[in-house]
Amino acid sequence: MSKYKINIIQYFFRVVITVLLSLIILLSLFFLILHYPISLQKALTIKSASDQKTELQNYKYGNNNYEFDIEQFISSIPYNNDQTMYTVLPKNRFEESILNGDGNCSNLVYGAAYYLLKKNLDFEIVYMLPVDNFLFGYGHTLLQMEFKFKDLNLQYGIIDFREAVIPTIQGIPKGINELNDPRSSIELYEINSLNRERMNYFDQSYLVNKVFGTVRSEEIKRY
Repeated sequence: MSKYKINIIQYFFRVVITVLLSLIILLSLFFLILHYPISLQKALTIKSASDQKTELQNYKYGNNNYEFDIEQFISSIPYNNDQTMYTVLPKNRFEESILNGDGNCSNLVYGAAYYLLKKNLDFEIVYMLPVDNFLFGYGHTLLQMEFKFKDLNLQYGIIDFREAVIPTIQGIPKGINELNDPRSSIELYEINSLNRERMNYFDQSYLVNKVFGTVRSEEIKRY
């Protein structure tokens, strides 16, 4: 067999292998979109909070002309059911979650994100992820930003929209890295009277074996 024919055969097999691998990747993505959309979204967008620890603590939110009054905002949410909603359009998601009080933690956070983006406010969505099964939709979604809190100056900290609380240390809101310190004594500042018992996601026994990922507001805006 000539060298020319050998090269043609090798080229043919390379093309076939490339096409097959591409099909496998596309079919895998299609399967994830149909059956595990949350897994795909998290795998593609979430960044490790631990890798950005210093950057997160130094990230500035003080250039906004509008001061976000978190108590007023959460007090206005008519909390209803906490079933997962699959609304796609951001405006509709805002109406269903923030205005109607429906949806889980992620629905409420992304509903609030729509409002914050309209106000040109910077924030980060924070995912509290159990190590073993977060790709299957388990975990809790929070929001981290600078906001008006009581009679203090603007405070940088975590907001738990689903439980309607602000986690604090000695009465001061804190970012996720400080809250995740096992030495921290965390208290929950309750804002809205819910029609159910609150779940404390900041108990140290719950924080064990959790990792944290973040998505910044500029990425949400592109989405």
